[in-house]
Parts: sequence; C-alpha cells; structure tokens
Amino acid sequence: MIDRAATRLLAPALRAIARRLAALGIGADAVTLAGFAAGIAGAAAIALGQPLSGLGLVLASRLLDGLDGAVARLTTPTDRGAFLDIVLDFLFYASVPLGFAIADPAANALASRPGANGTTPRCRRASTSCWRRTCAAGGRGWRRC
Repeated sequence: MIDRAATRLLAPALRAIARRLAALGIGADAVTLAGFAAGIAGAAAIALGQPLSGLGLVLASRLLDGLDGAVARLTTPTDRGAFLDIVLDFLFYASVPLGFAIADPAANALASRPGANGTTPRCRRASTSCWRRTCAAGGRGWRRC
C-alpha cells in the first residue's frame, strides 16, 4: 500500500532521471550495481555503528533500485538484467539485518552462551547473554536467567 503511493509520487522523477541516464549511455545493469554497492555500504555502516549513515546509503540504494527498472524500460530489458537485479536485491536484503546483528551481537542473538566455546567461566551471571552457570552439582550445568 505504501509502495503504491510512493511509486505514484516518485515515478515522474524516476522517469526523468532515467531518461538522462539512458541519454548518457548508462545502462540498467550499471545502475543495479551502483545500487547494490550503496546498499552494502549502508549495511557496513550499520555494522560499524553508524546507523544514520547506513540509513542514507540504504535509501540511496532503494532509489537506484527503482531507477534501474526505469532505465531498462527505456532501453532494452533483458532476462540477465532482471536476474542480476533480483539476486543483488536479495543479497542486499540479507546484509542489512546482518549489519544490525554485527553492530550489537549480544542483543541480536550472535553472542554464544558462556562456556559454549569450551571455556569454563565462574559461577555467576554472564555479562554477554542471559545464561547462568549453576553452581550446584559442581557447576556443570547452564540454565536460562
């Protein structure tokens, strides 16, 4: 629903920009690759703790994703171009949640429970996740906090 409204608002501007890009000889595949690069850079910025920079790059990526189709319609759409677009879109879509997970592993289910890597921490609440070493029975068990 939001996409339809946004598309109606953005379509004239996208067509105008696409006409300029096509006139300059910039193809849809180049726009697709530029959009993917912006999206991956946005995910990397998020992973590095720069969410506002990441947001700007992600928005630029989505703008370029809309432009690649407009450029393709003005030139010659190909199956290869459509395949490239969808594959890179899926890689981008996976990279953004991964960026957030890398930015804060403990809050995003990437931190392992204490002792999972073969270490034996003390019998106290772990600082990296919500697992507690049970001190009963020699401290050989784990339980959820």
